[in-house]
Amino acid sequence: MNRTLASSVVAAALVAVGCSSSSSPPPSTMATTVPVAQSPVTPPASPGPAPAAPAPPPTPTVTGQATPPAPVASTLPPEKDMTHSFTKDTPYFADKPTAGAAPAGTFKAGTKVIVLIPGAPYAKVQSLDGVVAYASIDNLEPLGK
Repeated sequence: MNRTLASSVVAAALVAVGCSSSSSPPPSTMATTVPVAQSPVTPPASPGPAPAAPAPPPTPTVTGQATPPAPVASTLPPEKDMTHSFTKDTPYFADKPTAGAAPAGTFKAGTKVIVLIPGAPYAKVQSLDGVVAYASIDNLEPLGK
C-alpha cells in the first residue's frame, strides 16, 4: 500500500471515528473517501559534481615603510570662534569621564577653547590645536568678547 493511500485511509478512519477521547457518540456524518490518482515515482536525479569553492581574495603585499597620510585641509576653528579659556592646568578626557578614568592629557592655563557641548561637571571642548575632549567646567571662564 503506498503512502498516499495509507494516509487517506487513516484520515478517513479518524473522521469516521472522531478524534476526541470522550465517550460521546461520533457525529452522524458519513465519511467519504476520494480515490487518489497514483503517479509514478521518479527517483531523484543524481547530483552532479560539487561546485568549485570560490578563490580566496588576494593578500595585499606590503613593501617598504608605510607613508604618512596626506595632510588634510584644516578644520580647526579660528581663534575668533573661541568662547572660553582655562584658568589653570586642567586634565582632559577623550570620552565622558567615569570613576577612575585616566586623563588623555592636560590643557594648560590660558588655553582657549570653544565649548561644543556644555555640561556639568564636564563640557566637550575643542582647542585651537584641534584637541576635542571633555574637561571640567570648574576651570573654564568665558572670554570677554
